[in-house]
Amino acid sequence: MTSNSNQHEEVKKLTGNALTSMLLCPKCIQTTLPNVGDVSNNNEFSWAVTIKCSVCGCQWNVCKECKNSRKSMLTRGQRSQLAAVCDHVADAAVRQHSSKQKAWETKIPTSAAAMRSIYVKGKSALLPNLPRPSVTVVDDHAYMSLKDCVADLLGHGYELDSIEPSVEFSHNPEGAISLISQTVRARRILSNVSKAHQNSSNVLILYITEWSDGFEPASSKGNRNSCWMKTVTIAPPPGLLHSMTHTYPIALGLDGANHEVVEARFAAELEEFRKGINMSFYHGGNKRNVTVYLELFASLQDQPERRSGNFIMLGGSTFTAKWGLACDLAAVASGVPACSNCINALMKSEGDQTISCTKCTNWNTEVTDGLLDFPPLPDFPSEHLPESGKLSPLLLSYDVMKAAVATAHGGFVTRGWSKRTVDSYLRVHGLNKEAIMAIMKCATHCKEYTDAVTLSCTVGGETEMENLHELEKLKETHPELFQQWKFPAIWDRGVLLQQHIDVAMHLIFLGVVKTCIVMVQDWTKLRGKHSAFLRYVKGTLEPIQRLGLDWCRCVPYRTGKLGGWVSENYLGASRLLDWLYSSIDEIASDEVFIQPLRHHSMWNMKENRGWLSIRGLDTQGTAAELKQRVKQLMEQDGGPPEELPPQGGPALNVYNMIIALKSMVSRVMKRSITNTDINDAERHIKLFLTAFESFDHGMRKKDEKPTWITSYNFICLTNLPRLMREFGPLRNLWEGGGQGEKIIGMVKPLWLGYRLNWHKNLLDKLMKRISIDRVQETNARLSIRQTSSTLHKLESINMTLEESESDDEDFEDEECIGITQNKVNGKMAHKYKNIEQALYYFQNRKPVSVVHLLDGRFGCILYDNTMAILSCDDYIETRAGAFYHNWSFVKQSMERIMSNQISDYCLLLPRMTSTGMPTCGNNPEFTLIQSDWMVIQQDKTLAYPRILGASYSSLP
Repeated sequence: MTSNSNQHEEVKKLTGNALTSMLLCPKCIQTTLPNVGDVSNNNEFSWAVTIKCSVCGCQWNVCKECKNSRKSMLTRGQRSQLAAVCDHVADAAVRQHSSKQKAWETKIPTSAAAMRSIYVKGKSALLPNLPRPSVTVVDDHAYMSLKDCVADLLGHGYELDSIEPSVEFSHNPEGAISLISQTVRARRILSNVSKAHQNSSNVLILYITEWSDGFEPASSKGNRNSCWMKTVTIAPPPGLLHSMTHTYPIALGLDGANHEVVEARFAAELEEFRKGINMSFYHGGNKRNVTVYLELFASLQDQPERRSGNFIMLGGSTFTAKWGLACDLAAVASGVPACSNCINALMKSEGDQTISCTKCTNWNTEVTDGLLDFPPLPDFPSEHLPESGKLSPLLLSYDVMKAAVATAHGGFVTRGWSKRTVDSYLRVHGLNKEAIMAIMKCATHCKEYTDAVTLSCTVGGETEMENLHELEKLKETHPELFQQWKFPAIWDRGVLLQQHIDVAMHLIFLGVVKTCIVMVQDWTKLRGKHSAFLRYVKGTLEPIQRLGLDWCRCVPYRTGKLGGWVSENYLGASRLLDWLYSSIDEIASDEVFIQPLRHHSMWNMKENRGWLSIRGLDTQGTAAELKQRVKQLMEQDGGPPEELPPQGGPALNVYNMIIALKSMVSRVMKRSITNTDINDAERHIKLFLTAFESFDHGMRKKDEKPTWITSYNFICLTNLPRLMREFGPLRNLWEGGGQGEKIIGMVKPLWLGYRLNWHKNLLDKLMKRISIDRVQETNARLSIRQTSSTLHKLESINMTLEESESDDEDFEDEECIGITQNKVNGKMAHKYKNIEQALYYFQNRKPVSVVHLLDGRFGCILYDNTMAILSCDDYIETRAGAFYHNWSFVKQSMERIMSNQISDYCLLLPRMTSTGMPTCGNNPEFTLIQSDWMVIQQDKTLAYPRILGASYSSLP
């Protein structure tokens, strides 16, 4: 106690007159004072001290001369905000004195009370009166009407990617598709308009994408009560596809709650739009009312959310490894991968990938030739079993699952099925445990009631009559239990199951790419070279991270655990894996033993150990013991043991998998696609799965299931070609941006805990924040992610939102170059301060940001918008599928460039050595990657990555 008292006294001496409550951490709400070592004088203000929380690391400043409430010193970001507010105030004052237009005048506040009454609170305050959809409470969920969201968006006059009849489509159905409104699915929506509106030429035809998921609302993960949110994005134009301008959060509740009532409300609104009932809205851009027809384009959810929402078993279950298919793939696993003949055909063929084969399905899982027929579960109803005694793969749909529910219900109630029979039948049709339990509950009550009625009529005893009476009382209070299970609202809203698509971010990058990276780590461990591998990759990704390129976001590869990696980091890594792993065969080389020509009795200890090691035998012991062990094995009956393949398979398997992975990803992430592109993507998906199966076969134990089944993202890759044909480029449906998880970053700063009406207040607060930007956007194009308006600053002050500040000071004075043509907003290239800085990174063999001009030249952008020209010289070698050339700076070659001269944004990557990153002593050998997934070829052109040995003729 004495030591604690002394500690508190020392802290109070350092903090002066500051209240004790000001010394407690504002984030983790500690109840103890900080340690003396955590209190230091502020470097900028002599009257303040800086305190650091020993638990969460949070830092804050307090005044030691007065007892006022905690006043944080302004961070760099807050100073910028204050300067922006002052600038807006000055601008408003000038306008009011010089302009004759008084319509948008606002009183400039001169006190805190005036600021609150004018902007924050009060009947006439600006923030409470911002136009936005109203929030209601529906079954313990906050909910916003879809119609209100459409009315709000149209009222602001936003540009829309509406669906219109196109001459191009009618005459060129094979043309390139880049927009959502150009896709096959969009044309299906167009064809449905006539069912609701006789004159469709005057109808504004829109589409929406929906997203939903659970998330942890607090910054700290100590509180595991997750929220659930549902959003809709309404027909965003290409330039705003991944912003937040067209996105509305329409539902918010607890993740573990039943969302059925909310989904039913949303389904009813979708039905009203399809029927065209009272769908006239004011369009701020056209200054008139318009009739709107709207349909759901696609649902963007990760695998767990999508499967649970549709009551389908998870991918790890026996029958639903592949989304949308019911099949026991583990039972027929040997027939799915491509055989040697099909592999040869894939390597040679660039067209349609439908190949007829009697040995395998060539990764096609929808065949009906019997190769994928599988044995049923033991209790499967015999009347539904084909003559062959096996079941065929079943494409799932809402109609298929509805029919299965009706059959199972009738079988149990009237045809004597057991509960196990019902369970077996419904599992084979993909339904999850929650649905099966609900179906059985209803069927059990129906059967009990039917049996009770029969017994009361035939027996008529007192017991039978009492039992019937009890059931009738229960039926009056819970009639839903005495009928077939009511289908979920999501099954009955006029949407196809296939519109719940495999989303690229989770499937490819958080799924397949992540698994491949982890498995390569495991491969190095099997070789006993994991420590050497970690030394090799140390410091490789940091130089790229410091460049800050939006298209190649990297984080350090530390200790191999990938902690803190998110989807954009796996996306960036997928661009770099062939470079990063280019020398992995030198780190963990395949063990080779050349047997000496002399008799084994003459071998030395090293040779005996090598002979035993290559066969996976014990290599421990003295020289004499090893010699005796080799002698016994050499002379045993049947001859010596055979040599084993390298641990984990040969290094070539790693290279083949990585090359195929990058080749596949580059093709499914194209901005614009044709049928030829889709066939090419399908081919490379199959080639990747083949290469991965070869790699995995060397990694897994004899009786283990293939990873392409246990990690079900791999087999779900075969869904992508169909999705591309129906929904267009997959990058248009990226769920990591404005159409999906981006909104979570807006919700978390507003989170105040699970208080009364927390969901309604949080959703209204979020919509208030969004509506501020919409009101201020005079051209209806400003994204929420751009610099916020003055009102946004005032609201931030009112809500005490915390602003984060970057710790990276290395490139504070360096800038990014602008965008060109249809490039996505963001930092596409790095500007170097001067030619000396660019030369420094180049000569020290660091990754270098370069641009490719329309005239074919390469160069680095400098701070003054001049360019230092680089020359791509002699071809050196190919490693892991990447082509390396000698590069050099062209002396005295500097010229000023404009952004419209830039064709491509690129990254020069130095050739890795066996110890990792090269140094200034290594030759200037670099490979080059481009932001749109192309790479440099041996002839110095840019093309999509290619698999060595495969045929390429018609595609770039």
